[in-house]
Amino acid sequence: MVETAEGTSNPVSFTMLESTGVPRGFEVDTAPLGTVPRSIALTPDGAIAYVAGGVGAIAIDADPDSPTFLEQTPIAVPGGLDDLVLTPDGAWVYAVSELDSAIHVIDCSSNSLVDELAVFAGHGRGDRSFGNRAYVPTNDGEIQIWDVNEASATYRQPISALTSTGSNFEGKLAIDPTGTTCSR
Repeated sequence: MVETAEGTSNPVSFTMLESTGVPRGFEVDTAPLGTVPRSIALTPDGAIAYVAGGVGAIAIDADPDSPTFLEQTPIAVPGGLDDLVLTPDGAWVYAVSELDSAIHVIDCSSNSLVDELAVFAGHGRGDRSFGNRAYVPTNDGEIQIWDVNEASATYRQPISALTSTGSNFEGKLAIDPTGTTCSR
């Protein structure tokens, strides 16, 4: 449990699912956090969970066969993080903070903050990654599209934006598997 000014939150639960057949899970254990979780993402192999919250990010060993199962590594970001996603290869976490209008880059091999990228229009309000692109909605009615392909000449730069003619794009995003349709 996490004690907050608003009350108590639930701990993070890890449920193991079979790799084949009908998913049937069981609760393995819980990991109390020192922050209210705002977003969670797992590495492709499911071994590490990254949790965004008021203290930044927390990397949690989510592999029940590991001797360090549920051990936590804090990754401090003043003001905290609102949302995060992993690249498909599990090498990088891209996290956004509404407070400082930035994308924070975490190296998963060292669980350390390695870069901060300024969001140019308003505040980052959540992000979604699809392959070599990160989509960051802002409160100025656009979704910035960032290149997260390490082999690209425009790596970690904004390369495009989707603008809204009506309601703003604030909030969580979903990207379809082809990367061509965004919805919130």
